[in-house]
This record gives sequence, structure tokens and C-alpha cells, in this order.
Amino acid sequence: RTGKTWSFAFAAAAPIFIFTDRMGDDVLPASFKDKIKPDAWDDLPGAMSAGLTVLGALRQLRDEEHPYQTVVIDTMNDTEALIWDWIIAKDPNGISSIEEVGEGFGKGFTKAQEQVTVMLRILFDLASKRGMNWIIISHTDVKTDSDPSEVSYEKWALSLNKKAAAKILGAANTILFAVPGVTATNVGKGKAVKMRGGQTNVTRAIVRSRTG
Repeated sequence: RTGKTWSFAFAAAAPIFIFTDRMGDDVLPASFKDKIKPDAWDDLPGAMSAGLTVLGALRQLRDEEHPYQTVVIDTMNDTEALIWDWIIAKDPNGISSIEEVGEGFGKGFTKAQEQVTVMLRILFDLASKRGMNWIIISHTDVKTDSDPSEVSYEKWALSLNKKAAAKILGAANTILFAVPGVTATNVGKGKAVKMRGGQTNVTRAIVRSRTG
């Protein structure tokens, strides 16, 4: 069985999952209860919230005793969407998209990058204070890299805004791809057909950091 959540994250030591992908836990056993499904990125200033948030869950793991050795964020793509929603809701100008923050010019994505930095600081605290590993799961895209001095080429990149992606990649110790197994079946006349197996394709990736 191939998959980011099942193969990489569920096999980690004593994991707890923060599922921003609302259906992400479908691949886990029904009996598995160590998971959180947050409603938002963080509480809004001055607001009373009875819901779960991503940062609230991470702060609780940092500040309180618990048996977990690994925290899994599944997925960063959906987490980024929660960050954008939170930034939009905080804006006093009644904007409706991240591109409108600060009248544009990428200021919304800069604010989102700042929130990713807040998350990473807590994750590093979890590593240093609690001895916890952390795993961030993300999808990937094929993107074109245009260099004026070289021939353009395609590469795999996280399906995130490039500012957020750069922060996460820079913080990770290990970057792993979930790739299904490939088998070759002989169909005669010296020809073989390659068949992919498993449930996850190469366009999905996992980013992992470990203590030490």
C-alpha cells in the first residue's frame, strides 16, 4: 500500500495528526483516535472561539504533557488555505481574496509566510522541548523554471505559494516522495508494459523534519 498518510506518517513513532484535509483520515483505521480536525488557522483577535485551530493544537502540544512523539500536519495545502482565510477575515477593508491584502503587490502572501514562520517556530519548540518529530504532508505540481541565462526546465515543486514553500523546504531535514511501485509485465515479442500499483501518484510529496 502506497500513501503519504498511511505509509509515512501513520508508521511514525506515536503520531498525532492535525487533519486540515477533512477527508485525510479515511485511510487510517476507524479505531485510530489520535487526530484533530481544526476549524481555522488561529483565533481572531478579540474573538471568543469554541472551535479547534491549527496553532491552538500545536501550542497545546508544546505546553502540555502528552504521550505523542510525532505531530503530523496533513495537508499543508489545506493549512495554507486556512491561513489565507484567517488573514482575509482579519483585514479591516472587507477584502475577499489574499491578493487584495494591502492593495496587492504580494503583501498577502508575505503575511501568510509570516504565519508559516510562526508555525515552524512552534514545531522547532516541539522538537527541542518535547523531543518530538514533525511531518508535513503536501501535494506537488510540475512547474516551469525560467532562467534567462539557461534553457527553461520543469521541476517538482510544492503546491503552495512559493514564499511559504521556501520556508518549509528550508526547515525540513528530509524530503520524501510517495511513489507507487512499478512492475513490468511481458506481453510477448520482447515488449513489456509498466504497471503502477498503489493509491498515490508521484505528484504528491511529504516533507519531514526530525530532531538531531
